[in-house]
Amino acid sequence: MGQKKNGKTRLVSTDLHAADLEEWIAGYYRNNLQYEFKYRGDPRVDANDLFYLQRENLDTALIRAHEVQLTYKGSWEGKNESQEEQNGLDRTENGLGPDKDRLNPESYNRIRNNLAVLGELVNEIYAPLTLESMGEEKNYSSWYYAREFNVFERNLDAINQTSYNKKL
Repeated sequence: MGQKKNGKTRLVSTDLHAADLEEWIAGYYRNNLQYEFKYRGDPRVDANDLFYLQRENLDTALIRAHEVQLTYKGSWEGKNESQEEQNGLDRTENGLGPDKDRLNPESYNRIRNNLAVLGELVNEIYAPLTLESMGEEKNYSSWYYAREFNVFERNLDAINQTSYNKKL
């Protein structure tokens, strides 16, 4: 039941920040119930929409659509891939929950800027390193895209390979 996850980072500077990071990571691992189903298509449903799914045992689950396919062949038909949202997250001390951003612009920008600083340090101390562009800083009206997080991962890997060269 459950998985034990260990991690270390020098970028966590306070106990409060560590507690926030722990809660965010725990939410990620708790939030792994996936659903894929066909339904009578509705053009209003889009990726990232929240809605309730009634399960076979008649309880309901709050789910977030991740991929929505819609076809029309005389009538609408839809296919939906969704992930369950964890209602328990709104009981945490730091206020995370299904109605709040799990990754807010401040956190995103901190990760982005920490990677940039690490890249500069690697350039000064170890060897020349060119990181991929991580784009502009985010604000509350910004959208997050998977490709941006992929760039973060590739940059982190490049920093690691140039400096410590440890298996991540």
